[in-house]
Amino acid sequence: AIQIIWDMFTMRKLGLVVISIILVLTSGCDPTQGSFEESVSNHHILTTNVIPDDGGSVHPPDGEYPAGEDLLIEARPAEGYIFNEWSEDLNGNTNPASLLIDGNKSVTAHFIPRDYNLNIEIIGEGYIRELEIERSPDVTVELEAVAEEGWFFDRWEGDLAGNNNPETITIGEDEEKNVTAVFESEEFGSILNIEEVKLFVTEFELDGRRSTQDYTTENFIATLPLDGSPFTLTHEEIPSGSYDQFELEIEKPDDNVDVGDSDFRDETGSYSLVVKGTYHDNSFRFRSAEGFDIDVDLDPPVEITQNQQSLIVIDVDVGSWFKNADGDFVDPSDTQHTQLINDNIERSFEEFEEEFENQ
Repeated sequence: AIQIIWDMFTMRKLGLVVISIILVLTSGCDPTQGSFEESVSNHHILTTNVIPDDGGSVHPPDGEYPAGEDLLIEARPAEGYIFNEWSEDLNGNTNPASLLIDGNKSVTAHFIPRDYNLNIEIIGEGYIRELEIERSPDVTVELEAVAEEGWFFDRWEGDLAGNNNPETITIGEDEEKNVTAVFESEEFGSILNIEEVKLFVTEFELDGRRSTQDYTTENFIATLPLDGSPFTLTHEEIPSGSYDQFELEIEKPDDNVDVGDSDFRDETGSYSLVVKGTYHDNSFRFRSAEGFDIDVDLDPPVEITQNQQSLIVIDVDVGSWFKNADGDFVDPSDTQHTQLINDNIERSFEEFEEEFENQ
């Protein structure tokens, strides 16, 4: 069988609605072979430390992270401290810094006491990245306001003004400066809320290599469980073998295909993709008649053996489908945005293909 885990999550700060599609490819279904989690777990352990103990914190925290992931590690100083440098599996003073999870990793963030008089206040939910960039003898410091999920940086107050971000401030030897960073709630859910995503898949294909025959199934509706639960694509067994290409074609159904869902065919025509939800608390149903496809080379090839599971992971940013060039959400019900949304959908699939090929 093939299962898809469509793991939807929302990053409110950026207005993203991302669906992660994990295709679990299995030849045969033997319940004695262990759980899904046991068969696909491939993680490494990250251990973090700070010096001194009260100097700050490291994000993300200790835990298990997927093998091969480029994890963004950030040192966040406590009040009265500034970040100085990394040690162990990270070095230098770039913050945040990228860490490849290709094995168990350990990083230590070193903080030093701030020796200039700067008081920072936070209104809302966010924090400040602070970097000393010059001392001559006055100290010039770069401040970057970083919003927490669901919030955005609005403005500076006190001895800084405006909304330039990052911004610099110069502090004299005998001066004391006071800066307030103001964050506002983005209330993402009140702007756009995705309730249902459905695709009409005209063909799902795995290309066999060497002596393995191609595997194909066609003409079905994929209703994506937005809670991340598994979605069974087909109960057919996939023949054991080696597959080096994956293709998912999303098209409106041919006239001779029995659809059985009025979202995809009614008196107005036939459709390939349906998204339902609310925009500013008003219900919408967006339907596309365009064709889309996801086509990627599998390198290394996916090897499927009896009762052995393999994975293909697809990340699609659904929220980006409904944004204009300025990053603002558009009304999916307004037909003047239809072409923009179709172009965004096509672009999101192309970006996934590029990212997948570059892994």
